[in-house]
Amino acid sequence: MSEKNSHVTGRVVVVGAGFGVWHDGRHLASARWSDVRAIRMDDEGRTTMLLLRDDTGIPVADDLMGYDMFLLAAEEALPGMRGAA
Repeated sequence: MSEKNSHVTGRVVVVGAGFGVWHDGRHLASARWSDVRAIRMDDEGRTTMLLLRDDTGIPVADDLMGYDMFLLAAEEALPGMRGAA
């Protein structure tokens, strides 16, 4: 666990087909990479918002455990992320 994540109780978990976000052991959201239609960053560059085909969004904060792995996987799976991580 990196120092920046030592206080965080949430995590983002990457699987081959997509990702999921948990907080305090509770599943908050998940999606397949193929359901992501757009990617946005907040003004401070700390939260990645993945906008889905069903017009919902999943925020992924940069202090979540697994965020670095999430960025690497997103760069591979999502054309708009290539070269960003």
